[in-house]
Amino acid sequence: MNKDRAKHIEVLKEYKEEIDHDIVVVEANYGDFNIDEDMIVKGHELQEALDYAIYDMQNIEELEEKIKYLEKANEWVDVKDRLPSESGMYLVTNFDNVSYTTWTTTCHYKNKGFELDGVIAWKPLPKPYKRKE
Repeated sequence: MNKDRAKHIEVLKEYKEEIDHDIVVVEANYGDFNIDEDMIVKGHELQEALDYAIYDMQNIEELEEKIKYLEKANEWVDVKDRLPSESGMYLVTNFDNVSYTTWTTTCHYKNKGFELDGVIAWKPLPKPYKRKE
């Protein structure tokens, strides 16, 4: 976790502890103070908002890593850099067209049995969609 984010999380935690304490004091002495009940509700809403902010800030790096992974997995691979290491179906692009093709480790790009000319990049096909039941 970067230092600035860790510092901000600590500040939020300290602020939340102060709010938690103040709310406990106010609720315990509610009759002694001239406090509108809406103020207590707003205090609880602030507590909840701080909880969510702290949680989100603590988990943002994990989410950033997942985003980077997904972006990388979706990038085109230039055939000059690397060819598929396994036989299978791949998306390929030849200049300005995108199609799917079969790649075998013993042959070159084939689309319905015909070799594709000018293939410049490829990427794996996405996993098929599965409905949630």
